Amino acid sequence: MKRFHSGIEHTLGICLILSLVMATLAKAPVNAQSTTMHAINPDTGNNQFVFDTSTTSIGYKFWANITLTDFTDVYTWQIKLLYDPILINATQARYPSDHIFAGLTTSPVAPVINRDQGFVLYGNTLVGADTGVSGTSARLFQVEFQIIGAPSPGETLSCELTFFSGVGGTFLLNSLGDDISFTTENGYYAFSMVLLKPWLEIVPNTSTILSRSEFTVGVYIRELSEAWRLIAVQLKLSYNTTLLEFVNATEGPFLPDFAAHGTYPIITAEHNYVLLGDMILPNATGYWEASEFPNGEGLLFTVAFKPLHFAPATGEFTVESLNGMFFMDIDDEVIPNEEPVSGTYQTNYEVLIHQIDYPPYTFYIETISDKLVSSIVFNQTGSNLNFDVTQYHSWEGFVNVTIPKDLMWLANASTDEWLVLVNDTQAVPIVYENSTHITLEITLNFTDIAGVYILSTGVVPEYSLPALMTVFLIFSLAAIVMSKRRYQRNTFKHQLQ
Repeated sequence: MKRFHSGIEHTLGICLILSLVMATLAKAPVNAQSTTMHAINPDTGNNQFVFDTSTTSIGYKFWANITLTDFTDVYTWQIKLLYDPILINATQARYPSDHIFAGLTTSPVAPVINRDQGFVLYGNTLVGADTGVSGTSARLFQVEFQIIGAPSPGETLSCELTFFSGVGGTFLLNSLGDDISFTTENGYYAFSMVLLKPWLEIVPNTSTILSRSEFTVGVYIRELSEAWRLIAVQLKLSYNTTLLEFVNATEGPFLPDFAAHGTYPIITAEHNYVLLGDMILPNATGYWEASEFPNGEGLLFTVAFKPLHFAPATGEFTVESLNGMFFMDIDDEVIPNEEPVSGTYQTNYEVLIHQIDYPPYTFYIETISDKLVSSIVFNQTGSNLNFDVTQYHSWEGFVNVTIPKDLMWLANASTDEWLVLVNDTQAVPIVYENSTHITLEITLNFTDIAGVYILSTGVVPEYSLPALMTVFLIFSLAAIVMSKRRYQRNTFKHQLQ
């Protein structure tokens, strides 16, 4: 807080009025009542004027009520309120509608606001009244302040709103012109720089795995303020090794975008977690000369995984700190952080769509399984489909195969049956069907890789080469005929014209 000079002398119109009043009033004993003068925050009802940057910005204005409590026979008052002009400025002062002399005859004056020295001088006096005003609480005036001083990160700027009682300062007089003794409760002003804490998030927050393809998640940083002067990030990303296999991780663009001399990423795979770290490199002298420190939000790492499990299960990417630290500043100090947002993932049975090209037709077969299903081969001559399945974590499992009825069917639905062989051993499927498709639920029990054959008594007919050529010639002749007819119509229309 700035040290104020108490020997300031100021000549005002209010001082002349008060001098005249005092000269004409007789002297009497001083009022012994415990009268108190307060600087009160109207929003809180106390003497605290405390703000921070999370809700308040430079230029914000606030009011202070200068209030008197437990008073008797107040006839004249003058207040000199000091403040730090580097931190706040008084912008205006006024009598409120319910001020202590409201409804009585007074001799009001204009307030004096000195923004260079940091004080407000204001007063009022009754005129023609026999006695002063008594009461338990009343406002003398209101003063408006504006915040002008900006704190540094983590800093709090503060000062007091002080009642100055020296020469030309604060006093109370009764109707006899005697001083009224009083105590003061100064106001306390504070403005702090509160920075939002950064945090980490896994994106997407939820991943659903339905195929054997690799998939990626991103590690993002959120709500980073440049004032933190961040230079390094480190974390541990844990996952369920029964469900997933770590493939690789790559550095995201966030830190490199702020690194004039490059970055130093670290990616280390452990048993069930990945260590991820990245640091902005200093210059050759070891000094971080960034024109702009990292701020905002962005992608720190992209991490790729491979699913190992094709059955309903749920796991979590857990974000943990290393040695209690996620973020570090240029002074090797830990930057506080909000709790990270982990990501969840769900495995399920693998769903594959197999395309069977059998000119001139194309068919689509769907498989759902907790095993690894290979591509499907259609053998028209042998009236079968065949594919391989590979087990993951248990011998037992299943594969459901949905087949279009115009590809394979039972020639005699009442007597024929589907034949399913798993490693040359017959398996009895559960059969479901609708108007267009047949679904076979096949139970599996094998140790490594199994060959699955599905045979039917009816398959799409084979098209011979002569038959295909005949179809081609028919379509070609039809195209020629149509073209010739269009030509004849156009010629006839031209002749008519």
